[in-house]
Amino acid sequence: MRLPSHLRLKQSSDFAQLRQEGKTQAGRSLVLSARPVDKLPHFCFGLITGKKIGGAVERNTVRRRLREIIRKHQPHLAPGWHWAIIARWRAPQLTFAELEKDWLHVARRSGILRPEFANAPRPRPPAPE
Repeated sequence: MRLPSHLRLKQSSDFAQLRQEGKTQAGRSLVLSARPVDKLPHFCFGLITGKKIGGAVERNTVRRRLREIIRKHQPHLAPGWHWAIIARWRAPQLTFAELEKDWLHVARRSGILRPEFANAPRPRPPAPE
């Protein structure tokens, strides 16, 4: 299932306003900038993957992984937010699970998760045998 296009930030003015007015939270492999928007019945997101990440293949891989993470957690995301994810140079080196863990950590801190999911217990890794 694809994410609808109306959920994406497309205009450079939207990104500029987000950069100017948004609050930023940094993680290990990404930075999330978010700002609340009045009377928005859904959230809107943007992805930024610069050339520091690597070639086109690496950038596209990171974008696909981030879109899948957003799609997977879409029911947990609070409406009324514009936010953008800026991938850092470490992002292509991480596995999907590590990138998802970092995204959830930053999303909790920035407040874009619904309140009932923001304080949910984090899954623990299996105990070593």
